[in-house]
Amino acid sequence: MTYHLEAWQRALDLVLMLVMSIGFGMVIVAIRGPRRGRWTVEQRKKLGMAGGAVFAVGLAARLLAADSLQPIARPPPPAPPPADTITDRSFSSPAPPAVSIDAPDGYALSFAPDSRRLTLGDNAGTTLVIFSRQLDAGGTAASVLATLRAELQKAGIATTEFADSVDGRPALGLVASDGASGVASFVIDRGANYVSVLQCRAKGDARTACRPALLKLKWLTPAR
Repeated sequence: MTYHLEAWQRALDLVLMLVMSIGFGMVIVAIRGPRRGRWTVEQRKKLGMAGGAVFAVGLAARLLAADSLQPIARPPPPAPPPADTITDRSFSSPAPPAVSIDAPDGYALSFAPDSRRLTLGDNAGTTLVIFSRQLDAGGTAASVLATLRAELQKAGIATTEFADSVDGRPALGLVASDGASGVASFVIDRGANYVSVLQCRAKGDARTACRPALLKLKWLTPAR
């Protein structure tokens, strides 16, 4: 927690101190002011009494407001998000796609900042593309998978659904193949309408081809 005075507290304290100073000044003038002049002893006495009353009122008000003038506790500002780590061997960022991953042996890593797409690829032509999106209210991993399936079927591409998990989170899967190569899409619900999509393109079994990279992936709390 951090403690600080609000502007109104500073203003109130200043006003009360000013009142006390005025009262104290009136008492000093009444006691030590010049003796020669038009003020009588009675007038000086009244001035001193008035000054003492003003000082007493200011002091009493300040004592009564003592609790209100105490610094107010405030939670500390949120810590800044950790800096992005982006190299050809590792990536880590709470911003989309909000993952951390080290490229497995034989893989290279690249990142497109405009689209926030992360790509890992090996020399055999296997590629894994990772991206995340904040969906509108009601959007789910199932709706993303349904849209993807409909687009592929419209293009005349047969699909096969499967279920899997990535870093402990359930993944809805869809495999599309043209015979020589295939694409396996893993759709993961990250909560609060935040969805990640992992697409593995490879020769042969696309569902398992990117397993070395998938085993290296860790989910990060998305920056919102």
